[in-house]
Amino acid sequence: MRTTRRSFFSGGIVACLLVAAVLMGYLTDLLWNRWDHYRYPIKFAEDVTACAEQYDLDEHIIYGLIKALSNFTSNRVSEDGRIGLMQMSEETFLWLTSEHLQENLNSGLLYEPSTNIRYGCYYLLYLTTKYDSWDAVFAAYLCGVETVDVWYTEWRLNAETSTLQFEIPDAKVRDKVSKIQQTVEKYKELYTEKGDVPS
Repeated sequence: MRTTRRSFFSGGIVACLLVAAVLMGYLTDLLWNRWDHYRYPIKFAEDVTACAEQYDLDEHIIYGLIKALSNFTSNRVSEDGRIGLMQMSEETFLWLTSEHLQENLNSGLLYEPSTNIRYGCYYLLYLTTKYDSWDAVFAAYLCGVETVDVWYTEWRLNAETSTLQFEIPDAKVRDKVSKIQQTVEKYKELYTEKGDVPS
């Protein structure tokens, strides 16, 4: 009788420990998931969604770029003078607003989230018409079309097959592009399955 009670008691302890372990695992996953969503938020969703639809861009790419470049800080100014959420230079903005969209806007509007996102997305669309590689697109977004045109032409001439991936020769730019790509992938991982962000 005592043996039966002991094994029943032992079985109960084991069952409780298993339930506790499952609950701990669930809670840990839940906390990590919340932490990841906190670190990679969805902000300015109305503007991002509208621009993604207008310019046929993946929302994950827009969020990833904003997160990697400005961390959703609309008044951020970089050391080299890039402004706002999508870190656009005044020179690029004025070129796009006058020569492409014929709107002739004041560069001070780069501090306005909706304008910054709209022009950043338009510029991304423009760059996708020039390059067939997101690495090249992001590199051009960061350091200019003139520079990447040289890199891209040299790569095309030296590439043995069309399947080789474009490689950025500048280590600093390459690291920044890698950070953007990783951030985009994180947004896809966090939001695609739940349908929070359309792809």
